[in-house]
Amino acid sequence: MSQAQYEFTNDWFARHVPAWKRILAPPRQRPSRVLEIGSFEGQSTVWTMENLLAEQGGLIVAVDPWEEGPGAPQKGMQPVEARFDRNISIAARRFPTVRVEKNKGPSTLVLSALVARGEKFDFIYVDGDHRAPQVLTDMVLAFHLCKVNGLIFCDDYLHMQHLGLVESPKLAIDAFTTCFHFQTRIFPEWLVQLYLEKVAD
Repeated sequence: MSQAQYEFTNDWFARHVPAWKRILAPPRQRPSRVLEIGSFEGQSTVWTMENLLAEQGGLIVAVDPWEEGPGAPQKGMQPVEARFDRNISIAARRFPTVRVEKNKGPSTLVLSALVARGEKFDFIYVDGDHRAPQVLTDMVLAFHLCKVNGLIFCDDYLHMQHLGLVESPKLAIDAFTTCFHFQTRIFPEWLVQLYLEKVAD
């Protein structure tokens, strides 16, 4: 990803790029409709625009409350949202065939509205509130929003376990993969993130 003009204060996403490239490589068809739950400064959003959607165009629906709270990655989310807006504005000029739809609000409400509208996506990235109850809610809603043969990537599978069982994503992701065992397939990648394909409704 070209870093020129973009403003990112962290590099959390970069270490995942090799696994993303392996899973998304041909002959897998590139996604055209992407849902991102937890966008922060837009680093993964910009990478997706540049690497997955730039050629054929497409849509990214970015969902984030951009507000302080127990699930927020840091205090002072207003500057984070401003950086997201600037970064996406730069990327939109570079990739005019890609549309980013920003949805500011709690993921439960935004995703429920998308389900009610019958929206479907080829690729969903779950990287929002990291507390287990909310992660589980996001993943179940993501499953219903994902097309069959679409992908669901889950961030921070093994992250923050020192905080307690319900304060990190692993419990929720394990519960989801157990309940949806026959409808998903797990890719054999390094488990900092967990990578799933939806194989049946």
